[in-house]
Amino acid sequence: MSQAPHIDNFELLHLLGRGGMASVWKARQTSLDRFVAVKVLSAAQARDPADIARFHEEARAAGRLKHPGIVQVYDANFTNGSYYFIMELVDGYTVGEWIRRKGQIEEADALTVAESVIHALDYAWSDFNMIHCDIKPENIMVDADGTVKITDLGLARAIVSTKAREHEAEVLGTPAYMSPEQATGQSDLDCRADIYALGATLYHMVTGHPLFAGERQEDMIMRNQLVATVANPAQEACVISHGLVLLLTKMLAKDRKYRHKDWKAVLVDIRRVRERNQPAAPLPPSGASTILLTAHESDPARWQTLRAAAAAQLETQEDGASGAWVVRVVLGAVLLLVVGILVWWFALGGSRQVVAPVQACSAVSAVEAAYQEAIAYVNANPTDWRGGLPRLETVLQQAPQSWYAQQATTLREGLCRRREGALLEVCQTLDQQTRDLARRNRMDEALQLLERYQGAYASETLPWRQKQAKLLRAEVLVENAPSPTKAPPPPAPMVPPAAPPSPAVVTEAAAAAQLARSLLQAVSLAQAARQAAELTAGQPRWKNGEFAALQKILTQARDMEQAVLLTFEAEKGKEISVALTQGTMKGVMSAIGDGRVRLAPVNGVARSFTLDELSLIERLRRLRLVDDGNNAGATLLKAIWACRSHAHDRAQTLLQELPAPAGPVLVRVLDEKP
Repeated sequence: MSQAPHIDNFELLHLLGRGGMASVWKARQTSLDRFVAVKVLSAAQARDPADIARFHEEARAAGRLKHPGIVQVYDANFTNGSYYFIMELVDGYTVGEWIRRKGQIEEADALTVAESVIHALDYAWSDFNMIHCDIKPENIMVDADGTVKITDLGLARAIVSTKAREHEAEVLGTPAYMSPEQATGQSDLDCRADIYALGATLYHMVTGHPLFAGERQEDMIMRNQLVATVANPAQEACVISHGLVLLLTKMLAKDRKYRHKDWKAVLVDIRRVRERNQPAAPLPPSGASTILLTAHESDPARWQTLRAAAAAQLETQEDGASGAWVVRVVLGAVLLLVVGILVWWFALGGSRQVVAPVQACSAVSAVEAAYQEAIAYVNANPTDWRGGLPRLETVLQQAPQSWYAQQATTLREGLCRRREGALLEVCQTLDQQTRDLARRNRMDEALQLLERYQGAYASETLPWRQKQAKLLRAEVLVENAPSPTKAPPPPAPMVPPAAPPSPAVVTEAAAAAQLARSLLQAVSLAQAARQAAELTAGQPRWKNGEFAALQKILTQARDMEQAVLLTFEAEKGKEISVALTQGTMKGVMSAIGDGRVRLAPVNGVARSFTLDELSLIERLRRLRLVDDGNNAGATLLKAIWACRSHAHDRAQTLLQELPAPAGPVLVRVLDEKP
């Protein structure tokens, strides 16, 4: 093990990692009794006083960055011939380690990582005019609660400053991810250099290897960044969507004028790719990007046709290996048939036309017409599921493997999500109205509201309304049932009168604290809701205080948890791959019930999982599908997940975003000593 350097006020515990220019140590800061990461740079750094002053200036700039997606820099100094940084300790793993463990990262997860990095880099560029200069998988970390953080932001720039005077022509960075302008040593770098580096990182995540992986020499890799190209990554990782290929082509343009102008434009294109659309125009001219695409690969419809043809050819080749003699016989027969057709055609004066191509064109035209009709109807009637979904199903049935089918599938999923959200909203409104009527002892009106409702989605909500009415009738019967007849108890013996015991009164503050502890411990939201009901039993109804606020956010969190679970409903009948805490589970999505997602049985064995069994990244990704960014329940849900993953700082940050008085109660409970 490497010898730990001596740094005053810090106890270096063990080595976390070592690179070509620095080593990173886990340490305890004795003055504050906290764990930090200490990055010690090579002793070969410049020692000129002006260089040291410039180093501190850049490091102070990095220390001003405050963003949940950026590893915080606490301090920087130069002692005993070495520079070092004191940084936030991230309890997690790097994207580089993730790639080495998995081989390749699925497109959806890779885009989620990229989005998080973009938010952090956009903040640094927009607010501080700062770029990273060394974006790569090893500088992107995933925290214990699934939060993606970038490290060394601003530090690479600080290192460049210390080296600039002594080594004018030296270029710092990692060649496999370095933009052409950075490789040539240009001084007027902007955010587009980092856009190229993130594109190279995204390429590495989805393919499993960096750009120009076959080249060992760093100077040759840098030269390749200037002039060389790589093939379409979909040729080696066929699960990559065409939209992602075009996005990578744009981010990896050799000339930065063809890349996105800023991070917000990249974010827009990532969202388009998630929706199975192409990135916004214009794309780089042919040959202007590190990724070289043919004319067929640049056009989505032709690209799909080409891939389908390639797959068919591969299947034919596999079948032909065992039946080559049959192929020869068939080819001979076909040749004789063609000769006969030509003789017949010329004998009739050449007036006959070939029918097959016309039929093929007609089939394509029919699919396109059905697709255009479905698009027009959905755009004109975004809430009419009964009319929109059958039209999209028609496209899927006519050409299930076509580009049109891909677009129709995306639209169908969006319609299903909107339908589920609308149904959930109607049910919540009816539930609230019936509860209000029941509290005022107007049970008949509550039952009529459920049974005779004729508003929006009346037929879709009928099973739920019937079930709620049945439960409500059962409550009425229990409340009105006569108490059983019992013999009168014998008279109690006379005892001297005593002072009556004081009743155990639970204050609202104590009840709120108890509920907050349940939420932040390993208790399900359903259990927490039952506990809340028990706490209010026999107590005055708290209307506007801490407990009521907590109950409200708890209800919102339960709704968001259910919405996350329902995201699987849109994938019913499809083969899915789900990241669990104990590995990956694959299968055909079957049904959702009792809080479990069930997959179709394989070899007679049925498999299922709950929301708690999903990996944090999978949970957060699905939560983003249903969270509009303004839902306090979603924030509480993320804080609970962070707390149960022992990510105390992240949980505290999230809880501080919750409105008062619920947020302060949860923060106060989180800070309690166990």
